[in-house]
Amino acid sequence: MKKFFVTILKYLALIIGVLSCLMSFIVLPVTLVFLPLGIFLIFMGLKPVEYLDGTIAKRKKEEKELAEKEQKEELNRMIRQLEKEDLSKRAALIDGVNLKSNEFCYYTPKQRVKWQEQKTRTVRTNYSGLSSNIRIAKGLNYRMGSIKHNSNKVTEWNDVFIGVPFLTNKRIIFVNENGMKVINLSNIVGIKAFSDGTHLYRESGKIILLRDFDATEFNVILNRILNKDFEAH
Repeated sequence: MKKFFVTILKYLALIIGVLSCLMSFIVLPVTLVFLPLGIFLIFMGLKPVEYLDGTIAKRKKEEKELAEKEQKEELNRMIRQLEKEDLSKRAALIDGVNLKSNEFCYYTPKQRVKWQEQKTRTVRTNYSGLSSNIRIAKGLNYRMGSIKHNSNKVTEWNDVFIGVPFLTNKRIIFVNENGMKVINLSNIVGIKAFSDGTHLYRESGKIILLRDFDATEFNVILNRILNKDFEAH
């Protein structure tokens, strides 16, 4: 559709350019005005549609890149601020949740987050190879061929809990209308941050995936808590 309109404008410029040139010869006093205008419009009309369309596409690409650059710079400013602030000022209690001694909440995204873990299951195939059936008696067949039990292991991410997480200095407490479930930070030995989630690595080697939320602030604060970094910088 965009290319169609560009084509229409191209031909309009060509037509108006030709008319302007003709007008410049008919009405001599306005030659200095119409002749340059006509030449310019003819030039634009003869430009390939791809050239005009490419110019528009290039401008939009530059605008998109500029917007992405500004967004990235803003994100970096926010991260630097989170890395320097005094986390003790965030310490708060959670309504309806009994916290442990000296346990405080430092952040919640106030939106539902998926807690997933990997589960490996075995998929079996009961037969492979050529075979044929031989009828021995009515209703009884004898199957000839090789029967092999092949198995493949498939690893999947399964939902463990979906709820609003509250990040404390000791746990990540998930809450929904059916109850709550917790992840003890003492069992977490590392994290891998993403913009829309995080991987939590347990001592056992298992991975917890928290996903489908704006995780930047959560990840920065969690990393500081795991490193016992609560003071201002």
